[in-house]
Parts: sequence; C-alpha cells; structure tokens
Amino acid sequence: MRVLSTCAHFLALAWAGCASVTGSDTDMGVGVPHDMAGQFVVDLANADLTLTCGIGFRLCTDHCVGPNECCLSSECTPPAQHGAATCTKGQCVISCDSGYMLCGGMCIPGQGACCSPGDCPTLNNVAVTTCMGAMCGVGTCKDGFYDLDNYYGNGCECADSGFAKSCPAATSLGTLATGGTTARTGTLPVAGVENWFAVIFAYTTLVSYHPHVTLTASAGESMIMDLYSNCSGSTLACGTEGTMSAATNDWEVAGGGAPASLMYQATPSVGTLYIKVRRASGAATCGTYTLTVLN
Repeated sequence: MRVLSTCAHFLALAWAGCASVTGSDTDMGVGVPHDMAGQFVVDLANADLTLTCGIGFRLCTDHCVGPNECCLSSECTPPAQHGAATCTKGQCVISCDSGYMLCGGMCIPGQGACCSPGDCPTLNNVAVTTCMGAMCGVGTCKDGFYDLDNYYGNGCECADSGFAKSCPAATSLGTLATGGTTARTGTLPVAGVENWFAVIFAYTTLVSYHPHVTLTASAGESMIMDLYSNCSGSTLACGTEGTMSAATNDWEVAGGGAPASLMYQATPSVGTLYIKVRRASGAATCGTYTLTVLN
C-alpha cells in the first residue's frame, strides 16, 4: 500500500484541505467529511474506510476535532436558565430564549437589561449610561438636567430652571410699572444651590406705589426667600417688621397713611431689589416654586 496526496478524489467533501489517504492506487471516490487533522485508511479488500485522527485530536463521528473543540452538545455548558447550548462546527454556541439576551454566558431579561453600557439606549437628557449588575443606569446627565429619582427609565428627568445662581449675575425681571405683575417658576434640583433675581419698581409718591413679593412652592417643598438692596449688604430692614426680609415667603412695602391727610408720607423708593430663593430644608427634589412680584 502507498500514500496518495491528492485532492482530486475528495472534491465533494464539505471540509476544506487535502487528506493523506492510505490505500491502493485504485480510484477511491469517497465522500466522507474529514480535515487536515486526520487521514483515511482504506481497506479495499473488505470495503472498509476508517478515519484516524492525528496527535492531540479526537474522532467526532466522521471528522476530527481539536482539544478545545466540542463534538457533542452535551459537552457544552448551558446557561443556568432561559437558554441552551449546542455544538456547532466544534464550537459551543449559547442561545437564549425569546425575550432574553446573552451576557457572560448567562441569559438575562432583554427588557432594560445590559451586558455593557453600549446595550443601554441613551434616554431623556442622559449624556452617559452605565451597566451595573446587568441593569442600565444613568452615569452622567446633560448640562442643566438631573437624575433625582435614580430611575433609568425616565433618564435625567429634572431640568434646572436656568436662573442665576449668584447675586452679581442675578436674573433680571426688568422694571415693574405701578400696577404691574411678573412671575417666574423654577426648581432647585441641587442641594445648596440658590436662585437670584433682580427687579426695579417704577417709583411714584402716590399711594399706588406698593412693592410686594410672594413665594409659593409645590406640595411638600420648603422654600424661602431673602431680600437685599445690593449684593454686598445684609437683608433689607423693614422698620417694625424687624428681620422679615430674611427667610420669608411674603414681603411688601405699604404707603404711609391716607393720601389726603396732612400726615401722609410717601413710601420711600425701594430702588433695585435683589431676591434670593433657597431651600429651607430637605433633600433636593424637582419640586417647583413660583416667585410673584407686584407693584
């Protein structure tokens, strides 16, 4: 017997490459899959065809597999639940049930689950997502937005109102004419942060000059305001009201007596009023406040 090294007899084979075949020089026309890891041994007298695998390889039905390859699906480790493992072309392949996704050899729920941050869609105002414990989360919010409820499903749900955070940069409410009203609604989603406003009350010596500022907050919120005449001094003095320009929700200046009386004294001009809105207590939330200014 002699070794034939030719591919001519094996053109119909599914596995690529040539095989070393031992047998006579009679045309053997065999069609059994094989690879370079083994050789066919043919006994023409007994019409017997045997595949012998090389060192480090093993026989798997009609082909040879390497030391790190599987032969049967039973050799593959399936996920603990919600999936199965099969052996395909020498490799263990894990497939998950419908509604689950593969992550590190496990099948995890596909809805809201992740294997890496890339599996997490970027939701409402989220800049960076995270994946921890197979669950998507918010890593970083876009500027001006905050994730206060720690719930990924609604992203960074709280928007900062964008009002000034310091007295020198106070948000201007303009000049308020006599009888005029203006209002602003905002949020304080960060602990320790303040909102600052500046307003000028158009002055008149008549009794109609009546600067008045109120602050209301949504249910469960504790917000107060302090009022100043400039950015460097203390809160405004209010005569007999003492310190009521600090930590208050209602501030006003009234006229001095009946207009027709000889004792009538016009209310002095308040000038520019600086209003600081702050949280009195409690953790930061997305609750709102409304600042109303009247003249």
